Amino acid sequence: MKQQLLLLLSILIGTSTSIDISCDGDFYCTVKHLIVPQFQQLPEQLLQRLTTLVVKQSYMPTLNVSTLHPTLPDLNLVNCEVEKLILPRDCALLQLTVEETIGGIETAPNRRLNFLSITKSHLGGLLAAIANMSALETIRLRRMHIPAFSLDVLQGKSKLFGVELNFDRMEALHLSPNRTCCETLSELDLSCNHFTALDLDLLSRLQALKKLRFRSNRIVTLNGTLELPNLLELDLASNRLQTLDVCRWKTESLRLLFLENNRIRHLFSCIEKLQNLISIRMSNNLLTALDMAPFAKLAMIHIDFAHNQIRTVRIQYALAADVCFILEGNPVSNSTDVCNGLQDVARRAQ
Repeated sequence: MKQQLLLLLSILIGTSTSIDISCDGDFYCTVKHLIVPQFQQLPEQLLQRLTTLVVKQSYMPTLNVSTLHPTLPDLNLVNCEVEKLILPRDCALLQLTVEETIGGIETAPNRRLNFLSITKSHLGGLLAAIANMSALETIRLRRMHIPAFSLDVLQGKSKLFGVELNFDRMEALHLSPNRTCCETLSELDLSCNHFTALDLDLLSRLQALKKLRFRSNRIVTLNGTLELPNLLELDLASNRLQTLDVCRWKTESLRLLFLENNRIRHLFSCIEKLQNLISIRMSNNLLTALDMAPFAKLAMIHIDFAHNQIRTVRIQYALAADVCFILEGNPVSNSTDVCNGLQDVARRAQ
């Protein structure tokens, strides 16, 4: 079938055009150097069979997605210039991926597109377009320049599951007062940005969250109280935190807590309130002493305090025998740490 499609393409397009098309089986085709007048040269037989069309290194003043094919389900734009990318009201597209592309995007209210990924691109009107995409389940914006992101654009998306905003030089989140948002949002990943402080009260308005990640930011301060009863995973690793006040938190479902590579000098109080915690990672901090009694009250299976400055550990014997307890790289360590049960962490956290 692949050979038949390529033969058909060579007949229809001819040798005088610079268009370049290659296909992988019946479901994935890449088009290079596409221009608007060549749309009609894309064989209908090809577009009916593929699930993904990749357009690379192309310039188009205006690209109406339905012009490619009325039922095209998956479109990738890579290293293109599209002055106006249009998703019309009746657009059947389910997934849109854009990489290293400049231009603009506009969309009518769209109830089909469920996956949007934009990487290292400059698209005017992007946030307004996202607000019109009510069927989105996953949003990924990476290596963009978004100093502040308004969660208001996520309103009205009843199927939204995950939002990943990474390497965007982001410094702030906003959500208008008295507005509900993200009733189904389970995963929010804002790792690798420029946050210096977090508004926990704002994040607590996202009540469906199960995974919250702020790894590799510049966070010094946590303001407010975290109240997320469904939260299973909290990742604050590789920041500049000196302490946590979990005594006021309402995160009774929390199982995984990542705090490695911070500046924490003292183990915070009220750990026992995290009654479902099974794994805590605090390697590469500034701890000097540990009291393990609070952990003995929990069903812990993984505790990592490697590479701190720990010289004393109280009531270490209180831990269950099968707990993975890591102390290597500390003055107190005798390099005989035994780690059992580590493979169960991911399974038990589901």
